[in-house]
Amino acid sequence: DLLSTNPTSGTTTVQDILPAGVEYDTAATGSGWTCAAVVGRTLRCTSAQVIAPGASYPDITVPIRVTATAGQSVANIAAVDNPAEMSRCTATGTLPITDTG
Repeated sequence: DLLSTNPTSGTTTVQDILPAGVEYDTAATGSGWTCAAVVGRTLRCTSAQVIAPGASYPDITVPIRVTATAGQSVANIAAVDNPAEMSRCTATGTLPITDTG
């Protein structure tokens, strides 16, 4: 069983490399998160918040500007890591770009 009955500990890092067709618009924010663009299109947010078993970290909002054109798709992958926890996880999302003209 991979579910822990203990709260989180240490520093949790979320790293997101924005795909082509997407640019940062303004700074990323989230309650208890410290976020910064680190290199090129890479965003890194860290938090030392203690999260209870079964609970979730607060959302991170990343304001973006879509530069892809209609008919293209934009796929994004973010990774979450905490050396004090059991394993790294990733989240993937794909968004088709449509012309709302």
